[in-house]
Amino acid sequence: MQYFLELLEELKRREIRPLYLFWGPERYLQKEAVRWFRTLLVGEDNPFDFARLDGEETSGEQVAAAASTSPVLAQWRLVVVDNAPYFAAGKKQADRALLDYLRHPSPTTCLIFCTTAPIDRQKPACRLLAEKGKIVEFTYLSPSDLLRWLQKRAREAGKQITPEAARLLLSVGQDLSLLRQEWEKVLNYAGEQKEITPSSVEEVVTPPPEELLFRVTDDLSQRQYLRALGRLRMLAEKEPPGVVLALFLRQLRLLLLAQEILAEGGGEEKLAQEGKIPLWVAKKILGHARRFPREQAQELYLQLVELDAAFKSGRGDFWLGLERSLWQAWLLAGAG
Repeated sequence: MQYFLELLEELKRREIRPLYLFWGPERYLQKEAVRWFRTLLVGEDNPFDFARLDGEETSGEQVAAAASTSPVLAQWRLVVVDNAPYFAAGKKQADRALLDYLRHPSPTTCLIFCTTAPIDRQKPACRLLAEKGKIVEFTYLSPSDLLRWLQKRAREAGKQITPEAARLLLSVGQDLSLLRQEWEKVLNYAGEQKEITPSSVEEVVTPPPEELLFRVTDDLSQRQYLRALGRLRMLAEKEPPGVVLALFLRQLRLLLLAQEILAEGGGEEKLAQEGKIPLWVAKKILGHARRFPREQAQELYLQLVELDAAFKSGRGDFWLGLERSLWQAWLLAGAG
């Protein structure tokens, strides 16, 4: 988030570069940055000094021509090129007209290139832009920044969101565009309700596969067989059976690995390293590993390995086999 705030501070101080490259996976903040540039440089209601182009459909010569046009009503002209292909490895090179413009950009135009693709800083266009302008990497926000973003949205709406409700909502992932969409759903569902609770989130937000599987393992450890099966069917509405099975097996492998690491006195850093997963995911899995009986996890894993082999060879019914596997794990939890 710091990179975004620093960019806005420069903009407010009118420290404007003629060239910018916004790259990285965080599309929502890229769009927000462009919105701020437009508001402060040319105004939302000034179409004469603003142009938006698609880099995949526009030649470098056309980009250079648009950027070379003088402003009409404002001090600056703003040109935004989405899906800019000139800076990524393996993509097309910038043509001569665009490279010439990057060498000698107009002092009255702010030209912003946007892309989610990784860039190659050795490409001529990248080197020129870094020399004459500024390259900003738009990374996903950290979990703590995402939480602050969500809490701020809640305050602005006159709401309070409980910690558990926030955790459930943040489980949709780090993409702010998606998180914003899901937040709007929760807000509409809550209506006049002042507090956003876990039940409000669960009613309207479908969690990602990993979160659903975390809940499945919790259900099984609590002997909630039917609820666990219902969550898997929810996952199957989005993913084919083979993917559901692969995700479930991976989840159980990580769970068993976490239990081994705990038995050896290790913690989340070791799990993150050995499991090749982010630290925050490792922390979450360790919490589940402490609650889930190891014997039950081992039995369920073996059952699913057999189901996977049968499914790949075309033997048996997938859902019948999955129900049987969950049932065996449920019985084992009861016996324990």
